[in-house]
Amino acid sequence: MESIAGDRAVLAYEHDEEAALDGAQLISAETDPDIQREQDIFIFINGNFAAFLNYVRNLSLRDQELLLAYYCLRKTQTQLAPMFKTSQTLCSAGMRAAVRAMCAYIAFGGQPTEERMRPILQAVGAEEASLSTRPKTQHKEDGEYLSRPGSDGKPGERATHSLARLLAEYAEARNFRRLAERHGIHRPEIRRAFRHAAERLEAGSREQQALAAWIRALIDKANPFGVGESKLQAAKHGDVFIGDDARIADFRVRVEDGLLSKILAPRGNL
Repeated sequence: MESIAGDRAVLAYEHDEEAALDGAQLISAETDPDIQREQDIFIFINGNFAAFLNYVRNLSLRDQELLLAYYCLRKTQTQLAPMFKTSQTLCSAGMRAAVRAMCAYIAFGGQPTEERMRPILQAVGAEEASLSTRPKTQHKEDGEYLSRPGSDGKPGERATHSLARLLAEYAEARNFRRLAERHGIHRPEIRRAFRHAAERLEAGSREQQALAAWIRALIDKANPFGVGESKLQAAKHGDVFIGDDARIADFRVRVEDGLLSKILAPRGNL
């Protein structure tokens, strides 16, 4: 909490020196808008649990487990990090991204359609995407067709495609290779176009930010060659066994000695 307040104090001083020195601004962690937004999620889940379950089903299985474990089971990020085989920092970032993606489904009333995405992408100039055609020469490796370097294997001429249509089709198929074969596009450029569109949308209005969060969740940890997750993410799957130290069972508290009331007392009274 002290580091959060300190960072906010530095930012406030850099933004307006006189107002910061006057001491009228609130810089405590409780007034941080990011923390306030996190409290809003808790309020929404507690008051609309059925709706929360309905929206969270649209997310990936990993994001579903992450949000359910944190907001419903009240597990800490430090506890969740080893379960998801990541660090606490990445766990926190993934949780925020999952919340933004869920809010996108709330804003669009479900998965955004091609007709809904087109004017949003046009507003930032990302609807018409100039993408290279597929290379003529390919070879097969590990069951996937990959581009072969060389004069015949380089991407061909560029063609204009509707990014809203590509996003809608990928949301249904979840397969970059099939989408590239259907439209004759150089496969790596599809994901690159999605990422660049999300970067443009993130600086826009609330609706544009919602679409950016949905695109990020759509391509995050996705297999760039086919269906499913990337090889790095798939390698993290497996059973995780976490046990408490055996010494925990050695602690005993006698009810009649008055210690139990002290243990259960609020921290502020100790």
